[in-house]
Formats: sequence, structure tokens, C-alpha cells
Amino acid sequence: MDNQKVYIHVGLSKCASTFLQKNIFPQLGNYADIAFSPARDKYYLFRNDMEPDVYREIVIKNIINPDQRKKWLIVSCEDYTEFLFRGFEDVFFDWEAVERNVHIHSNKIITENISRAFPYAKIILIIREQLSWAVSRYKMNYRGGKTSASIDDLMAEAMEGYDVMVDRYQKCFGKENVLVLPYELLQKNQNAFLKYLTDFIDHDIELNITSTKINTAPVLKRTVEYEREKNCIRLKINHKKNLTPVIRFLFRLLARLSIGISKPLFYLKYRSKRYSVQPNKSTIEKLKPFFIKTNNRLQELVNIDLSEYGYLFEKPEK
Repeated sequence: MDNQKVYIHVGLSKCASTFLQKNIFPQLGNYADIAFSPARDKYYLFRNDMEPDVYREIVIKNIINPDQRKKWLIVSCEDYTEFLFRGFEDVFFDWEAVERNVHIHSNKIITENISRAFPYAKIILIIREQLSWAVSRYKMNYRGGKTSASIDDLMAEAMEGYDVMVDRYQKCFGKENVLVLPYELLQKNQNAFLKYLTDFIDHDIELNITSTKINTAPVLKRTVEYEREKNCIRLKINHKKNLTPVIRFLFRLLARLSIGISKPLFYLKYRSKRYSVQPNKSTIEKLKPFFIKTNNRLQELVNIDLSEYGYLFEKPEK
């Protein structure tokens, strides 16, 4: 590790992280997949008392394809950024195995802790237009049974903008050592997106590129509601700490049987109706000045024409 360049993919969630973690990073070798590690390891970087040596040990433990001949070490965990809106942060802490009084899910803390553990790291950050991100994250949380609130409730309070986060990383690690790519570029031109990514790591990388359609969300409401019902029951059982392992297993078995039997009812109720979510116009109007301000500054920091990808900017006067 001492002679290898360290590249850390910090997120954002719902920005093709699963595609990168399953299709791209494993091909490169010497890749530490923190995203699927136990909570105590995955969220250790959120702690004020993080010990750099301990975190480096966590990284080594999670390398899935060690190769000391590689010139790099790649570390990935898409939850290493805040979730843009306070409501999504609250859902995260309500349902993840993370103690809020011990862990601080803060871009500032995460940046500082990465710098302490890997002071010469290079940062990979994938962003997504904020409203599109919120809709995608909400769908995941709703289908996962983690919220019954409306998307407008979860978007009521904006948190740190992309511009502040990117500026912090650039100041900490150097502008040339921070790669910011819009998720929308991957959708528009997969080859160009991956070329930017691999050139940032090494110009000689060749990839076997497959489809980006991994972990694709269902589009039919009957499927969403059926999965939500299953997940609601599973979460309730998991959060009953006083259950013995045998009782917990029996509850899960009964739950699977009962929800499986009821599956045809979801088909009858929702038929071919599509599932869609969109924040109210009033919510968008309230947030628009914040988005415009942060997008203007972000565009200056990363030298990318973000308006091309649907990011909000002030419309020029005619």
C-alpha cells in the first residue's frame, strides 16, 4: 500500500455506484469494497475518534482482489457523502445500524478522516442533478419500507451543496486530485464517462464494458408495493432486539409465507399502473435559489457545462 496511489470513490449514492462496484472496479484489481462490509467497518470513517491505522486495516481487510503489482489501490463506499436533504439523513440514521451520538455523517468529518488515513489520496466523486437524485433515493427508501413520509417532507431542508463539498476536497487534496463526474454523462455517453474515470487512475487501463443496468428499480406500482410490504415486515422483525434467534427465524418464515400468499392481491389492486414520484412545484420553487447558487459555483470549480445535463441555472433574460 505504501507505494500505491490510493483512489477513494466517496459517492454519491444513487449515482451508478453498484455498476462501478460490480462491473468496473473489480476489473482494475486491488479494490477494497467497503460498501458491503459490516456497519462497524463501513461507518467507522464517520467517527470523530477515528484512528487512521484502524481504518487502513479495514481497507486492507476488504480488498477483494489483492494484487501488489498494481500501481493503485481503489476504495469505494457511496455512503461517504451527506444525502443533500435533512429528511434523507434522518431516514438513514433511523434504519441503519449507526449510532447517531457516535457517528457524524458529515462531509467535513469524512474529508478530514480520509486525509488523516490517506493524506495523498485521489478522490472520485459522482454527482447527480439534485431533484433527480432525490426522486431516486426516495424510491429506494420507500420501496425498502424505510419511510412513509412524502418526498416533499424529506426535501424540506437542504444540506451542504455540491459546491461546498467539492471545494473542500479540492482544497484538502488538490484540484488535480479530485475527479468529479456527472451521473448524467454515464447515461448519455458511457464510453466517455469510463474514459474520464480510467484515465484519472491510469491511461493504460482497458475495460470489458457491460450494461449499466444493475440494481434497476422496478417501474410497476404492484411490484413496488409488494416489495415495500415485505421490507416493512422484515425491518420490524429486525428491530425487535428482544427476540431470540429461533423466534426471529420463525417470524421471518411466517412473514415470507403470508406476504407470498398475498402477492396476487397486489396484481389485482394495481394491475399495470406505473409507480412515479415527483416533488410538488412549491417544493421545487423553494429549493431553486439554493440549487442555482450551488450549481453556478460548482460549474466554476469543475469546469463542466452542467446545464447540458439538466442542472438548474438561472434562465437568461430574453
